[in-house]
This record gives sequence, C-alpha cells and structure tokens, in this order.
Amino acid sequence: SFSKLKIIKNYLRNIMTQTRSCSLAMISTEKELVNSFDYVISLDSPTKLKT
Repeated sequence: SFSKLKIIKNYLRNIMTQTRSCSLAMISTEKELVNSFDYVISLDSPTKLKT
C-alpha cells in the first residue's frame, strides 16, 4: 500500500513537470525576446528589475 507521503510527492512531482513544460514552451515561443534579454544586468542588479 502507498503511504500518503508517496501520493503527495508524486502529485507535486507531476505538477512541477507540467509547469516546467509550459514554461519551456513559452520560452520557445518567445525566443526573440529571450535572446535579446541582457542576463548580465539582471544577475548583477536584481533590485533594478523590481523598479
């Protein structure tokens, strides 16, 4: 018999996989925007992104 913890872990794992798949599909669709993003600036100053 499965424990409740195993059922919950499996459920959460499936949700994370679906979310990741959706995110990867969105990144693929918006490839031009992703390629034009300056990652160095965003990593150096995360506070600038909030404003």
